[in-house]
Amino acid sequence: MLKLENVGKIYSTGNNLSVGIRKVNLEFKLGEFVAITGESGSGKSTLLNILSGIDSFEEGEMFLNGEATSGFSKEELEDYRNKYVGFIFQNYNIIDSYTVYENVEAALLFSYVDEEKRKEKVLELLERVGLKKKMHSKASKLSGGEKQRVVIARALAKSPLIIAADEPTGNLDSKTSKEIIDLLFELSKDVLVLIVTHDYNEVKEYATRVIRMFDGEVKEDKKLKDVDDVSNIDISEVEPKKIKLKDALHLSRVDIFSSPKRLFFYLSIIFLMSLFVFSGIAIYRVYSTQNESTTYSPYINTSPSRMIIYKKDKSMISDDDINEIKNMNHVDYIVKEDTYLDTSIYIRIEDVRVNVPNNNGFYKLTNYVGTLKPNYIDNINSKYRLYGSLPSSDNEVVITASEENFVYDYSFKNDGKENGFNALIGKNISIANEFYEDSIYKVVGVIDMDTIPLGEGDLIYFTYQEFKNRSKLSFYRYLSIITYNDNEEDNYYKNDYIALKPSDELQDNEYYSTYSVYKKNIKISTIYEDLYVFDNAEFKKITVEDSYPFFVSTNVYNAIMEKLDDCFQISIFIDNVGYMSLLRNRLKNDGYRVIVPSKDGTISIGGLDKVLNAIIATIIGIFLMVTFFIVYVILLHSMKSRNEDIEILRTIGAKEKEIANMFSLEFLFIGIMSYILVIAFYLVLRIVSYGDFLEFLKTIKVMDFIIVLVLVLLMNYLLARRFSKKLFKKTIKSSLDER
Repeated sequence: MLKLENVGKIYSTGNNLSVGIRKVNLEFKLGEFVAITGESGSGKSTLLNILSGIDSFEEGEMFLNGEATSGFSKEELEDYRNKYVGFIFQNYNIIDSYTVYENVEAALLFSYVDEEKRKEKVLELLERVGLKKKMHSKASKLSGGEKQRVVIARALAKSPLIIAADEPTGNLDSKTSKEIIDLLFELSKDVLVLIVTHDYNEVKEYATRVIRMFDGEVKEDKKLKDVDDVSNIDISEVEPKKIKLKDALHLSRVDIFSSPKRLFFYLSIIFLMSLFVFSGIAIYRVYSTQNESTTYSPYINTSPSRMIIYKKDKSMISDDDINEIKNMNHVDYIVKEDTYLDTSIYIRIEDVRVNVPNNNGFYKLTNYVGTLKPNYIDNINSKYRLYGSLPSSDNEVVITASEENFVYDYSFKNDGKENGFNALIGKNISIANEFYEDSIYKVVGVIDMDTIPLGEGDLIYFTYQEFKNRSKLSFYRYLSIITYNDNEEDNYYKNDYIALKPSDELQDNEYYSTYSVYKKNIKISTIYEDLYVFDNAEFKKITVEDSYPFFVSTNVYNAIMEKLDDCFQISIFIDNVGYMSLLRNRLKNDGYRVIVPSKDGTISIGGLDKVLNAIIATIIGIFLMVTFFIVYVILLHSMKSRNEDIEILRTIGAKEKEIANMFSLEFLFIGIMSYILVIAFYLVLRIVSYGDFLEFLKTIKVMDFIIVLVLVLLMNYLLARRFSKKLFKKTIKSSLDER
């Protein structure tokens, strides 16, 4: 059945070569109990390793049932070991983290035995070796004799035709040694037993043949008893099989949970890597420049603390939406009629001296004329220094002023700022715009502009009702028109302000304006939301004298005014511009589009911002790549501690693909478990965190979780494949020797 012809084995250690065995000619058959003896280094273990297929040979040929094995592929040698060879080693080669039951079961798993038969077989073998009561004990807790009994049960589990035992009693006392040899002899009828021993007396009463090795050569091959060859082996009859998925999952589960410390280490490393990736993504979103390209009109109120938002689906913003936004961290106040904020108001105050140098370097006396931006009193910050009082009626206002703007006499500097500001209180102020009549208001309060953050001054404050009324009067400031033909490619977009006025002379589908010289049909939309409030009208006549007034019928005008009561867009002012990015990202995640007037304009993101974004993205990308590489190296290095366990599995029949699949499933489990922990950790933080850190957490999106999951699973798959491939490049013998 097994035959060696001039077989030789040479070992290479650095620049040195040593002979394992040379010119060995032997033949073996089933039923033999062969004792291989010799001094240490004589080649007896090398001979056993070659016969059992866990080591290669360089010279000669080994025949299996007459078939040369030197041409066997790696897969064919794996089949040979899997089906026909059971191993018993001096140092046990038992997987300490497995239980007694799991050690024996592993051999049957790789022999493709069904679950029911597998359990029955394991219990039968453990009963025969006297370890059934310890079936759930960890192998690491067993005595030497008990471990060897487990190994014998494992070797016999798949009913092999060859038992290869390398000094199985070398680490045992004499009494236990005899028990093991007796057990081995009892359980190994009708198979070929190859037992390497340094003490021939231990096996002489059982041996049918003794082979004595010396200096790599066979010095004696003596038959002690006649043995009939009870069967032959035909390796070609072995059909390729695969482990069933449920058995592979079972094996992976056993391997994962057999070592809680190892599992905890893997989970911790992958968990930390996932957190690093999430942090990198969030940091990029928070600190990168995120200007959006826009075709909207320029903004007048460019306060650094202002954000304009509307829903991505252009639906209405409800009162519940507004209340939810109000409760967000760092939201100071919200303006619903926010398009009025982008209106400049022309004001005139009589009998006020203005601090403006003339050509001679002197100051002149004149009426004050200037522009202010509207807001309403509910939004006056308590930190502002207010002279006078707040408006109590709709015809009263508060204005902002600075010492540089107003001078009431040449002794102003000596009299102090307070007297100058108080002099403004009680003055009548006229407010005019191009398309409606002047209105007179009384100044009841003045805010010192020096107490207002940079970029948020030059304001005039009304009561809320007056602010709301005036926003309608000035709504032309945020309407634009689109004129178009039936041919979409020929459409013309006019992004401009229009002054809409009613006319009783027009039908509901008519309008007139100089804009109609461009196209026949028009749409009227808001500047920000592209919300169409007037669509598909035919013009009646062209007015060439005036380019601004845009006349529609009274019914259409009233419908548009009513439409403006609906809230489709609001402005948010925050109390600290340092948290702008966090709040901006949260609003985006909640389904809003966000414009920051202090940054966003009529052109796309600037070149410098693109460079900054690229630099930030590169730094974070490098950080994540380094993190990924470090975790990969740590895990790969830690997996080397498992070399011994994997080589043991190879000796009992595991193949490269099966080990790779086992690792893949294991790391799939570990990846998913660590991922679930990350999500749980994230959810806990969302619950217990508050303030800015909570806003930071909310920058993480659903897609980020998917990306991280893919990265984790990809890394785990690469680890499993690379590790198993690296292991199987070597023979079992060379891998075991490196332990």
